[in-house]
Amino acid sequence: MLQEITVRDLINMVHDIHYSRIRDLTQENEKLKLYKELIDKSYTNDDLAQENIALRNRVADLEKEVKSWRKNGTPF
Repeated sequence: MLQEITVRDLINMVHDIHYSRIRDLTQENEKLKLYKELIDKSYTNDDLAQENIALRNRVADLEKEVKSWRKNGTPF
């Protein structure tokens, strides 16, 4: 079945397609920037694993500190 479409509807459809494509390309560009940064800084899997371990240890330390505050009150 054929449907009658107004010019405004047609323009909106075209804009939606373009905005969708722009959004997709923006997301892809962000990923590529991250990959470029990893390559430029010469991060290796070992470097990333060490950083991940350090961050996990920091989170664990902060969780212990918060538990201590809850038990003993905050130092502030």
